[in-house]
Amino acid sequence: MALLLMRESPDSAFFYAKQACQGAERINDPVLIGNVKLTLATLAERKGDVKYALQLSREAYLWGEKGKSLPLMALAQRNMGGLYLNMDSPFDAILSCKKSALLFEQQGDTANAAAEYVHVAGMYADELKDSNDGVPFLHHNCALMEGAPNHDPSLMLATTYLHLGTICQRQDSYTVAIGWLLKSLQMFRILGNKANAIRVYPPLVAAYIGQKEYDRAITYAESAIQVGRELADEKAILAHILQKAEAHCLKGEPQKALADLEEAEPLAASSPDKKYLMRVYGAYAATYQLLHKPVRAKEYESKAAAIAQAPALPATPE
Repeated sequence: MALLLMRESPDSAFFYAKQACQGAERINDPVLIGNVKLTLATLAERKGDVKYALQLSREAYLWGEKGKSLPLMALAQRNMGGLYLNMDSPFDAILSCKKSALLFEQQGDTANAAAEYVHVAGMYADELKDSNDGVPFLHHNCALMEGAPNHDPSLMLATTYLHLGTICQRQDSYTVAIGWLLKSLQMFRILGNKANAIRVYPPLVAAYIGQKEYDRAITYAESAIQVGRELADEKAILAHILQKAEAHCLKGEPQKALADLEEAEPLAASSPDKKYLMRVYGAYAATYQLLHKPVRAKEYESKAAAIAQAPALPATPE
């Protein structure tokens, strides 16, 4: 009953869940008590009481320990990780998610373990701004999933390859990055997952540019533009036209770069995010410098600077 009412009436759901908890305590079933505590934790979080939700999640974990239930313990630690993150406590969140991943792994739940390891690596990168500490968890994830019985390409493994490739590209380890990213792209293609495949192209093109393999960078940028059009993703189209222009410019083909920018400019001008138009103008300036046209270069530098200095527009009401 509590689960059925969770969305429509959280207060009623909380009432029924508390009744269920009292019933579970009467029959002294630790696992049942723990699962009800987790339901109460979810309801408390939805009501905005994050601290109480965390307390209930801790209690659920302890009941899982008492009942020797690895699934319950893993779910409770995962819940605690999410709550700690909501409370801006990334170190505690990482610790809980590590414990959750190990508990899932111990019970042979590869999919959930992999999801937690990726989450841990993501928190190192996004919350602590330290991608390096997340790398061992991504490598472990690869070994875990690649060694699973009846291994098939999976979304989580492809995502792991993407994370590893992106980190290597940012560290200028281009050859290693390209290896991971091509594996990721191939797997997303096998899965038919274009929405995630489009995420592989920016670091892949950047890695080829870093290695001065401009023809390959242009080829993959063109593929990304095509996928972006299929997804009607104008931001992806713009980003990859800009990468293509950069590759043409570095290859010594400024006229082709100008053609790319002429394609990008109207898209950037119509985007509410003016950073794209600023990037287009900056790319124009760099290209005209290459063409030894300092006056035109200065013109576009001024346009880019004007956007950078303009006050942010208020958000459009929905």
